Amino acid sequence: MSRQQTPLHVAADLGNVELVETLLKAGCDLKITDKQGKTALALAARSHHSLVVDMLIKAERYHAWREAHPESIQDLAGCSTLTFKQDHSVETRHIRTLLWNLAYRELKEKDWQRLARLWNFSEDQIRAIEEQWSGNKSFREHGYRALLIWLHGALMTQPNPAKQLDEALVRAGFPESAEKLKRKRGKREEEEEEEEEEEEEEEEEEEEEEEEEEREREREREGGGRLNARLQCTLQQSNCNTFRPELQRSRQQSKDGNMAW
Repeated sequence: MSRQQTPLHVAADLGNVELVETLLKAGCDLKITDKQGKTALALAARSHHSLVVDMLIKAERYHAWREAHPESIQDLAGCSTLTFKQDHSVETRHIRTLLWNLAYRELKEKDWQRLARLWNFSEDQIRAIEEQWSGNKSFREHGYRALLIWLHGALMTQPNPAKQLDEALVRAGFPESAEKLKRKRGKREEEEEEEEEEEEEEEEEEEEEEEEEEREREREREGGGRLNARLQCTLQQSNCNTFRPELQRSRQQSKDGNMAW
């Protein structure tokens, strides 16, 4: 702390994701600089902690949006769903896949920066993303990270992020990419509809099978009841036939005995 660093400065410099998350959700000031004039974002970028860099940019953009839209704020500061960590949820898997394809297969070098500026990324934020270097193709990873950062805010503030992405691509000068994304989404929606229809058919078949099994069990119970009745009757008849000669002999003996007396 001798360098006038806040806990966020220290956590960001060390790359401690969990502590950074806790501090960000607590609403700590992201603009404070240390003795050297560096923010927590600058320290994280200098130390190449890309996950923390992305978290800090998400938080900066989130708070900027709250300040710009006080009339429509839904206070998420204490909400358990608010997070600045990397998104691995099943619900966003499809759109994240689309963003990956956009960054790695469509956008060329510097293209992602045009989108970032369109979405009001600051120059400090863009430079912080670019601090990560993994070779001549680093711009693809930079673009993907910027798209995911945008998605974090869009999911909280936009009813239809996919539509907003299409519009942004057109405005940034990438109409072909926007059209490709639309086609991919359309194909995906068709596949989802087919999957839903298949699931409904399977459910109907399962219900029919269960009903048939229940009817079969009912028939077995009815058949078993009739069988038990027949067996009981048969046994009664069998017992009667078995003991009838003995009864006759017993009656005859009694009659003979009476006659003897």
